[in-house]
Amino acid sequence: MKQEEQNSFVMAAHHDLNKVKQLLRNIPGLVHARASWNETPLGAAAHVGNKDIMAFLIEAGAKPDICTWAALGNLDEVMKTVQKHPECVQARGAHNLSVVFHAIMGGNFEVLKCLVQQGAPVNEPEGTLTPLHVAVVKGDREAVEFLLDQGADRKTRDREGKTPLERARLIGAKVVDLLR
Repeated sequence: MKQEEQNSFVMAAHHDLNKVKQLLRNIPGLVHARASWNETPLGAAAHVGNKDIMAFLIEAGAKPDICTWAALGNLDEVMKTVQKHPECVQARGAHNLSVVFHAIMGGNFEVLKCLVQQGAPVNEPEGTLTPLHVAVVKGDREAVEFLLDQGADRKTRDREGKTPLERARLIGAKVVDLLR
């Protein structure tokens, strides 16, 4: 497989199920591709919360990790993984995004709660996408409230230098009141 084919497949795996199916029909080995920036197709689909593409890739033979299970909302698999490997609550997926990030992107509040109760951090370093920023952008009021109750830092700035409140105001998220 050429690197450009792998890169193209990983890019498609973010949002284009039809292209993923077409490319995989032509080159079945792409299910195990790795882009030049070290991202897998399953990792691409997981970090954007694309459940249809994740399910298709798993059916095609891709091996899910805890970030994928979190994005899919598969609480049973998340718990099995955490029981076998408690340290995986610190896991990172594509682009070094946390397992908590993946749970929020997938809209999986029960998985989010479980991960945090098992010790997953609710804060990230300055200049990154924190779980609170992601919940704000997703407009997930329940996750925002939960993260704040768990000690999420409302003052941490994201990659663009915005706090969660500034981000909420910028996009018109209906969680501004929670962040004041």
